[in-house]
Amino acid sequence: TRVAVSRSLASIVKDKPHYASQVMGILKTSLNDEKSAAGRSLENIIFEIPDRAPEAISILEEGLANKNHNAAESYGHVISQRPALAPQGIKTLKAALANRNPAAARGLATIAIENPSLILSSEGFNEFKDTKDFSDDEKKDLALYNEIVKNRLSSGQDGRKLAVVVYPVADYNGAFRAENNFDLLNDLMSHGYAIKVYRAASDTAFYSSFKDATQSRKADLLVVGGHGEQQRLSFGVELSDGVKMDKGKSSYMLDLEDENAMKEEVSSLLSKNAQVILISCSTGAGRKEQDNVANMFRRVFPHAKPL
Repeated sequence: TRVAVSRSLASIVKDKPHYASQVMGILKTSLNDEKSAAGRSLENIIFEIPDRAPEAISILEEGLANKNHNAAESYGHVISQRPALAPQGIKTLKAALANRNPAAARGLATIAIENPSLILSSEGFNEFKDTKDFSDDEKKDLALYNEIVKNRLSSGQDGRKLAVVVYPVADYNGAFRAENNFDLLNDLMSHGYAIKVYRAASDTAFYSSFKDATQSRKADLLVVGGHGEQQRLSFGVELSDGVKMDKGKSSYMLDLEDENAMKEEVSSLLSKNAQVILISCSTGAGRKEQDNVANMFRRVFPHAKPL
């Protein structure tokens, strides 16, 4: 519902300019409601209506300054999707956090999940530990941000089990947005995992990410996300409901033809009795009786422990 409402409001701004100022005012006011679609609407305006983008960004920044989590999350998502905004945007978020604005932790954690390379390439990382007056959820946001960045910057190990999480770059319906994955990543941390989060746009990027994560030790858990079909999992191809993947774009996905390459590239990177989780629709279709992506992973990692 939030997605539908946000698109409708953005369409009004785009198609009926005489109402644009009124709608922008409504979005600015309703942004204070954490459950509203205002943040999503402003994202769509930024992505689709260039001449209104500066105003929409300004509204999100004002919401961030007012410690609004909805605004901070949307601000982080916009930065993740528009890297040109990253230098100033990440600087703004870090400054807000240094000034004890807890909402900034949500924005930084969003970028760390959705486009971690932007955080890693930004200037410096100072772990922020002072969480006085932070709510429990705000403390989780900050801990998750610190965890993702520290672990990506370090090739060492700290004694905890290692979870490697690889999500797709292409995400047509937002299933792999940060807001839909905070709970999973926080649960992994609470169960004693050190987590390393990556985004991949191709099969080779998946291999490279997995290798980077396991430089000093093998993984105890591998989580792979991507929109899927029975015999393919997409990293870099936009896939929408009812649309079949183009076989000509196989380098942007994992498919059954990649089995030998996977065995050669990454089979040895998973520890004995580790576990593999696929977050991808239809990749287990046919269960054990038919060939599918899930069964391919079982063959690539025969030493993994069944869930």
